[in-house]
Amino acid sequence: MRQNCLKAYLAIIDGGVSAAPREIAAIFAALEKETAPEVILLMYKLIDRAIAIQKTGEGLNAEIAAAAFNLTNRLVKFGNKKTLYMTVKSAFLTLDRMALLEDIKLMDSIKDCGRSLLRTADISGKIDKSIVTGLLSKLARFDAEFLEKIAREDITDADCQMPADNQVAVAVAIAHSQGRNSALLDEILNCRGISAEVKSRIIREKGG
Repeated sequence: MRQNCLKAYLAIIDGGVSAAPREIAAIFAALEKETAPEVILLMYKLIDRAIAIQKTGEGLNAEIAAAAFNLTNRLVKFGNKKTLYMTVKSAFLTLDRMALLEDIKLMDSIKDCGRSLLRTADISGKIDKSIVTGLLSKLARFDAEFLEKIAREDITDADCQMPADNQVAVAVAIAHSQGRNSALLDEILNCRGISAEVKSRIIREKGG
């Protein structure tokens, strides 16, 4: 029922009818405890439709932004492995589209959500690592210490327990943003729990 209603609402929007931010916010409020991955995917699609009408440099409606962040935070906090598996791609794509708006007011929340997803959801086989790397690189332009915090707090201090593909996405973002001789790459290489896969990719990024 909920899934069919969302599909119908999306069809109306795709037909050219504008959706008021308050309407979308009300839908998200009604679905605040939703756990079905099929419905959550449609909720991300609804956010993406709202983002699509924004122009770079224009602020995203605060209610829409809050809906996106609340959905992602709830997904990380309460989502089971099946739900994360099915929705992590949509979550990262939505954060990437929000980052493209270059709305400085959103950046801290995008960074927090992105880090939470990296720590919680294994991106292997679910999303192209270049999308995650691109998002991290965009965010690093707004916060020079962003990648350093992830590398140290989420990877090395945690003995490289972050999923391997997630670590690779971080390492490539560091190489792109800071250069292949970045000291952060050496710190990850020296991490006690580093996997052979991650070590090999970092050595390749460093030109070894």
